[in-house]
Amino acid sequence: MDIYGNPSGSGFDLARDGAFEGFKILVLCAYLGQGLPDALETLTVSELSRKGFVVKICTTVDDFTQELRQHLYHVAWIISGDSFEGDQEAFLSEVQKFHEFGRGLMIWGDNSPWFAHANAVLQKLFEFELEGETPGGKELQPGDPLKPGFFGGHPKLCAGILKLHEGVTLCYPKTVPHGWKVFGTSSNEKPLLLAKEASSERPGISGTGRVIVDSGFTKIYKEHWTTAGTSRYVSNCSAWLVLRERFRHP
Repeated sequence: MDIYGNPSGSGFDLARDGAFEGFKILVLCAYLGQGLPDALETLTVSELSRKGFVVKICTTVDDFTQELRQHLYHVAWIISGDSFEGDQEAFLSEVQKFHEFGRGLMIWGDNSPWFAHANAVLQKLFEFELEGETPGGKELQPGDPLKPGFFGGHPKLCAGILKLHEGVTLCYPKTVPHGWKVFGTSSNEKPLLLAKEASSERPGISGTGRVIVDSGFTKIYKEHWTTAGTSRYVSNCSAWLVLRERFRHP
């Protein structure tokens, strides 16, 4: 066990090392503070590469949009900034196409106002948004995910995690729409971690992809990366979002 009480070693992750060889993740890092783009390169990419993922990071909306047009990626991360720069209409159009083509979305927000990009996508695709600013910094415990300070109810995303850092500063959804599952509630009694299952495929139509919303992206800063469960949580989320059973041949 590590110092937080989580089992050590990649054998407790959802995915085996190398299992996602050939699968690709595209990241929009619109938040450029706290050394985050560099931390993603040195810490997050390293963790995901161990599972076989190839990861590309963009720091502008327009570069991210252009990459989506290449149809090379299986999962897209959107880490929000505080204001929108770039072609928002084109960005939303490509994200919607990506989602409707069955690909996975990981949408990250944080305390106000760091949810501009998340809200643009959530409003367009799902008709809800993030708001607010609450303190965090606590470790979530396994249990009823609808109770403050607990997470659970999603065996794949929570695989191998007995303590999970919630993030340092947090936002929260104004509402939780039908079809979304809350798998973590913050220590300040707000929904923190949300997941939406993919829709079923129909003849001639690929179902929409899986989606995760995390309201505390401070957990992936360099200074917080080694907090409880963070690296395993990021790996588990990315593996689940791929929906590999639908895309057996990347």
